[in-house]
Amino acid sequence: MNNPWFRFACLCVLFLTAMGEPAHGQSIDVTLDNRFFLQYSFAYHFIEARDSLYFAQHGSWKPFESTDSIESFMSDLQRAWKRSQKKTDAEYLRLESTAYFNVAQRKHSHDWDWINEYIWRKYMIPSFLQDFDFCSDNPAPEKASILTPSNAGNIFALARCLHLPPEDWHRLYSAYSRMPHLLDTYLDFRTKVDSLHIQYLISTKNLIDGLQTFYSVSNALYIGSLDSAFAMLATGFCEPHNPRLYLSPLVRELVLQYLQAKETERALTILDIATHWTTTSDLSRDSLRAWYCSVDPVKGNSLFEKASSEGALPALVPGNKRIKLFGRYTDLVTGKPFDFSTTKGKTVFLDFWITSCGPCIEEIPRLNKFVKLFGKRKNFVFVAVASDGSSCSPNKSSMRQFVKKKGMKYTVVFDKPDSSLTKLFDVDAYPTKVVISPSGEIMQRPDGNTWIDLSTVEAYLTQKQ
Repeated sequence: MNNPWFRFACLCVLFLTAMGEPAHGQSIDVTLDNRFFLQYSFAYHFIEARDSLYFAQHGSWKPFESTDSIESFMSDLQRAWKRSQKKTDAEYLRLESTAYFNVAQRKHSHDWDWINEYIWRKYMIPSFLQDFDFCSDNPAPEKASILTPSNAGNIFALARCLHLPPEDWHRLYSAYSRMPHLLDTYLDFRTKVDSLHIQYLISTKNLIDGLQTFYSVSNALYIGSLDSAFAMLATGFCEPHNPRLYLSPLVRELVLQYLQAKETERALTILDIATHWTTTSDLSRDSLRAWYCSVDPVKGNSLFEKASSEGALPALVPGNKRIKLFGRYTDLVTGKPFDFSTTKGKTVFLDFWITSCGPCIEEIPRLNKFVKLFGKRKNFVFVAVASDGSSCSPNKSSMRQFVKKKGMKYTVVFDKPDSSLTKLFDVDAYPTKVVISPSGEIMQRPDGNTWIDLSTVEAYLTQKQ
């Protein structure tokens, strides 16, 4: 499954751009209203400073070697955060899950799995539950920012894979079951809460509401209620409001449990449903084929072929919105003008990014490969939009140097404040990907979800061959 924290990390970057980033060690007068923003930024700069110092001294980078090294790093981070504050209130000083998320995102090479799991178990989930309890106890407007956006669906989505002890799992599931009501309570404070926080409270509420089936099926699988999991999952795939990207990984868990229970027919039935109701970007066809064969080693391959021949969902379908692209922008790679009028009648793929977005930068090598594979198609255009330009900073010259340094081998246009593509498409997180059909329709997933990733675009273009 694609990592849902990937998009959350980019959302954090947007928030920090709007709020401003404090330097590491700076004395900050923290209020509960912006604790999230400041802690995320503080942890980011703390980690960057530590890693840069080690690299300067040793000429290499040092990942975590043991749980003791993680504990030492976290203690240093917590102490540094407390030293930088003027206030002494425990809730102001306690690090929330987003700060620990920054540590978990450090590159750990082959050791990533155990390090990631340890940080999630020891720090992130307990921090999330403390925040939830704090917000549930005497809700107040000043606590609203704690629910946006770090306490959305992502912690549950990844915690599901950690095989938590029963007590921890039930606490987490209970929190998410109660989350919609709690969010409604905070939305009632809309006249007393900053509009930015209200906007993301609404986004969080929409996400949580859309993931109720995911939560329920996950819990049913955890407690071994296979028939309940089957019924909810089968229905969930058919309902357009359910994000199938989240539901798809649950198929494998249900199939494995059915195999253990020697209920192969039920296992094959849920595989047939998943094959029909998912796109190739939601659920790999190779994975489905392997799962069929694990259920029935003799007939599995032919059963998969039969289910596939009945037709899977397209990766993308036309949405309700149409748009006409126009305007001349500077291509940061060539320095020449790029005119969007030349894209008329073609499939257009826009990738919105900013220089401070880590995941955007990490995706550059993959985008280079993508362009090599699909860029020569006559009726297809890929354009990366540098959204930094929509706010006048930085200038074109520095942006051109940045693009050259990062090795971008595709069209990169510098957005403009006066005719901003970023604002035209209501981009509120990075990276954001938009596909426009030759007739001008903005494409979306078959379940109505407008968020797409590069795998979805690749699947869509492959289907169009």
